[in-house]
Amino acid sequence: MLANPTSLFLDRDHEEVAERVFFHTEVDEEFGGRGLATILVREAIAATREAGKIIFPVCPLVRGVLTKNADEYEGALRQNRPADFAWVQEELAARKQG
Repeated sequence: MLANPTSLFLDRDHEEVAERVFFHTEVDEEFGGRGLATILVREAIAATREAGKIIFPVCPLVRGVLTKNADEYEGALRQNRPADFAWVQEELAARKQG
């Protein structure tokens, strides 16, 4: 069994658009190198699209899957902006304090 597969995200409404911000993906080391993180990301992307949200990929793995499959995911994401990264950092810091 896969222990602690994680694709961390934050949901937000930004400029009247529902977004899911993926900022980290992790699979336990003992399961590394098997493509499980990619499967996790693909399932998370599918669930996000089904929920009608736009993907904002901070996580390099999520961004890589979306880039490598650009035709399949056309219109599902938007480009990152510097202010977005600041928002993620602020939101995560607030949740830690929370």
